[in-house]
Amino acid sequence: MKNYKYYFMLIWSTLTLCSCRQIPKNLYPIYENGKYGYIDSLGNEVIKPQYLYASFFSEGIALVIVDTACIYSDTLRNEIGSSFYISQKPNKIKYKYGYISLSNRFVVDTILTYEFENIDNDWDNIKKIISEGKQLNLQWLNCSNDRILYQDSITKLFGYMNSKGETIITPQYKDGYQFTEGLAAVQVLNKDIRDSPKWGYIDINGNLVIESKYSSASTFRESKAIVEFRDMKRRDDGKFSFTKSSIVINKSGKIIGTPFNMTTTIYPYNDGIACTYNHLGKLDLGYNFIDDNGNYLIDGTLIDVTRFGNGYAGVKIDSTNWVFVDKRMNIISEEYEEVKPFNENYAAIKKDNLWGYIDTTFQVKIPCKYEKCSSFKNGLASFEIKREALTIEGYINKRGEVVWQKEYSNWD
Repeated sequence: MKNYKYYFMLIWSTLTLCSCRQIPKNLYPIYENGKYGYIDSLGNEVIKPQYLYASFFSEGIALVIVDTACIYSDTLRNEIGSSFYISQKPNKIKYKYGYISLSNRFVVDTILTYEFENIDNDWDNIKKIISEGKQLNLQWLNCSNDRILYQDSITKLFGYMNSKGETIITPQYKDGYQFTEGLAAVQVLNKDIRDSPKWGYIDINGNLVIESKYSSASTFRESKAIVEFRDMKRRDDGKFSFTKSSIVINKSGKIIGTPFNMTTTIYPYNDGIACTYNHLGKLDLGYNFIDDNGNYLIDGTLIDVTRFGNGYAGVKIDSTNWVFVDKRMNIISEEYEEVKPFNENYAAIKKDNLWGYIDTTFQVKIPCKYEKCSSFKNGLASFEIKREALTIEGYINKRGEVVWQKEYSNWD
């Protein structure tokens, strides 16, 4: 009887241990031998490299690309593999993708396609994606509010599905962005085809809650979005005049503050403050900040800035130096060669041409020794160290410990 009891306890303990083995809450994309996979926060390989591209996880799922094509014409296209060489710029890039769970199970099968036509603006970046495994800017296809933007392969219109792959909002929009704070910006087609599509906002059920009347629109952040309104009027001489305004709106569509003129670009809010960029065509007129009410924080303009994070923003004070300022625009740090915005209470700073990290007390927590580095995300940051014959890339934690790295020869 004792033996039976022993065996029962052994089996029960084994099953308990197996059931307690948890799937990591966060995984991080890695790139090896031309393919993407994932590691956990300790650097353990969880999903072996097998995809042409893999995004960061959002709400427990991640976008993975399984096939990609360069389209040069209606009849000429080339598939991109790990050894593919692109001799010329294509007309379009077409992705075939799906979504996986943290356990590498496809929750949305790889039947989705997306044609990326903005080649001119992003061609250098696309070449790096293909040849070096750099992060692709596809965040608008991330899962958010249990909604995923997708493009119908026949009509080329956009709609939304949930994380199970079920269509919730039928494809009907010329363009769209991911949901944030329960709303998504969509470009609505007009009944009169002579009128260009206008941007408005829908809720997660597809109801239009902010009228589609804007020439461009951003996602909502901190209950605010940035929209542009263009107006064309016929003058007395018969010619047309054109005006453009940048506007901050709330989730009811109400304008916050006064509209900004066509020379001002407003970036999304962070920490209750948004940065603005003033320009006249390609002529740089400087940066500034606005508060929750749309009021400028300083008179005049700044050379360059970062967004606010953890209460601070980076400001360029001359041709070679940056400092951090608080929300009252007081300088509260020493000078650096370059800075990145605070995220997760750490900011990357550059000294003697190398990057390191400080915390919100402006104490150096990780010494400056990296040629490249990213801001921290979910506790890890990527880095690059160059040696004469070797380059090292990987992830570090907030103690500066390497949790994963790869090395490759600079002579290959």
